[in-house]
Amino acid sequence: MVLFLLIFLQSFAPEEGLYWVFFSDRGADVEQRLEAATAEIIEGPAVNRRLISGSIEADVYDLSPYTEYVVQVEELASLPVRTSSRYLNAVSIMLTPHQIGLLFEKPFVQEVRPVGVSTFSPGEDVPAPDSYGLSKSQLEQVNIFALHQRGWTGSGIVIGMLDSGFELVHPCLQSADVLGSWDFVNNDSIVGWQDGDWSNQPSHGTKTLSIIAGYQSGQYIGGAFNSSFILAKTEDISDEYEQEEDFWVSGLEWLEESGADLVSSSLGYTDWYEPSQMDGNTAVTTIAADIAASRGLVVWNSAGNDGPGETTLVAPADGDSVFAVGAVDGSGLIANFSSRGPTADGRIKPDGCARGMNTVLASFGGTGYSTGGGTSFAAPLVASAAACIASAHPEWGMMRVYDAL
Repeated sequence: MVLFLLIFLQSFAPEEGLYWVFFSDRGADVEQRLEAATAEIIEGPAVNRRLISGSIEADVYDLSPYTEYVVQVEELASLPVRTSSRYLNAVSIMLTPHQIGLLFEKPFVQEVRPVGVSTFSPGEDVPAPDSYGLSKSQLEQVNIFALHQRGWTGSGIVIGMLDSGFELVHPCLQSADVLGSWDFVNNDSIVGWQDGDWSNQPSHGTKTLSIIAGYQSGQYIGGAFNSSFILAKTEDISDEYEQEEDFWVSGLEWLEESGADLVSSSLGYTDWYEPSQMDGNTAVTTIAADIAASRGLVVWNSAGNDGPGETTLVAPADGDSVFAVGAVDGSGLIANFSSRGPTADGRIKPDGCARGMNTVLASFGGTGYSTGGGTSFAAPLVASAAACIASAHPEWGMMRVYDAL
């Protein structure tokens, strides 16, 4: 016993903590206790299930750990047991290394094993809870705050953005890790404002990017601030015309070949489609998005702002592999404007919702923060959640993240 104990102590180097104590037998008076347990089964609420399973007579798994053994463990630890298990013939209790050694001198103790604990360490880049400022509420609503506190902040995930353009001068975007950018409207590398643009051309995209990528400690923290980003300008705000869909498709294909892991898109197309065409197989953006998903690149897209009527989705939110995002207010109530399904072929949409009323975001053209409304600002929140989950599970494909959400 002494040699075994020395080997045991060396193998798991016990520290003070919670342990399972497994007993070597069921103690005295087993037959009488089995009879009493059988009577309890017959008179108890589980009798029908036990009859069907053919286990009406009690066996050792119906016996609580022997009382005398439990009492001796409690006396040695000077504490009550935390858990008592009939199935395991064991109890869990707080123990010191010295007490563990004493327990192994008891002939009825078969094993002492640490209760499973998390080995997770949040790391150094987890923001303090009081550093979120204005964005904390909208992140808490969709449990992104809890993911951050576990250390899952989007690290290692590349997010593609499809929008109207992006300016990175706001304080919360100074640290954004941008891997690449392209303007598909003007066919150049400038995704911020340039000559010929309307003055607020990059406004929408800057705001959606801030919801994901923003980081200004004490003021504002985005949903997946540790992710990297590839920025595609595909929207011309001067007008709504069919070629914008072409820009969107080109941008998506570029993001896919550039190594994006997921896409956040707060754009949609409906002016030249009928509701009957929101069937997941008609709009070119929808077709492209579903093909991208077959290659592991899933699009999180705003559902549209044409609610509350049925089948008011915008493309590509009707795609069967596109995560359509609706808008709710701070209490979780659906926004009146938020587009609804079902799709023309009867599928439920949206796939999920986030804050799309009074969503806090970076002010365009300034250094402060404002609020915005629309499914455009809900989509980057849910895309953020996807990025954080993906960073927690790098072995998952993005469709599994989609399913998890």
